[in-house]
Amino acid sequence: MKTPSRRQFLRNLGAAATAVPMLTIFEANADGVSSARLNEDDAAAKALGYRHSVADVDVTRYPRSKPVNGVQPNCANCVLFQARAEKEWGGCTIFPGKDVNAAGWCSAWAAKP
Repeated sequence: MKTPSRRQFLRNLGAAATAVPMLTIFEANADGVSSARLNEDDAAAKALGYRHSVADVDVTRYPRSKPVNGVQPNCANCVLFQARAEKEWGGCTIFPGKDVNAAGWCSAWAAKP
């Protein structure tokens, strides 16, 4: 077997150096799990009144956050919520790339059918 030249070695080393970080990025997101949790201070979260806990929602400003027929509206029972293996946090179509708390709430809440 022929020994690779120094130039070939450096070219392969450069390719490997760029491939490894890319593989870790794809591996981390392969199951669709986002890596960041939504911050309540995020502009979109503030605009929709998002809170990590429905108990922290201002019910005078957001009366839809009150329980209806004994059922407390929250992210877990919202049609926009995407449950994950980690049940406490999951995705939301309103906040792409961010996880929301299953016990949270925002004004975009819509009941699951």
